[in-house]
Amino acid sequence: LINRNMDLAVKIFEDFRSIATGKSAPEFNTQLEAAIESCCTDVQDRQIWKMFLTFNQSILLTNFFKAETPGAFAFRLNPTIVLKGRPASLYPDEPYGIYLVSGRNFLGFHVRFRDVARGGVRLVLS
Repeated sequence: LINRNMDLAVKIFEDFRSIATGKSAPEFNTQLEAAIESCCTDVQDRQIWKMFLTFNQSILLTNFFKAETPGAFAFRLNPTIVLKGRPASLYPDEPYGIYLVSGRNFLGFHVRFRDVARGGVRLVLS
C-alpha cells in the first residue's frame, strides 16, 4: 500500500511531523483526504489511509521527535477522536487518556479513566 503511493505516504508523514512537533494543531487533514479519494480506487486502501489521518488528528503528545533516541515511542491519543463513531453501548464512559507505546519487541497500551489511574500498561509481545 505505501510502496504504491509513496508521495501520499510522505505527505501524511509531514502532516504527522507538523502535529507531533506542535507546528500545527491536531486536525483531520481534508486536503490529504481529497488526495486519498482521488488516488485510491480500493475501498479498504482508502480506509487504511484515512486511519493514518485519524491517528494524526488524535495525537496529543509524543516522544517521536525527541533529540535523544527513546527506548520506545509513546503517543498520548485523544479518546474523543479515537472512539468517534463507536457505539456508546460498547464504550459507556469516555477514557481520560489513551496511551500507545511501541518498542523494539513490544506494543502496549494504557487506558485511564482518571488523571491518576492504576492498572498499568497492557503489553502485546511482537
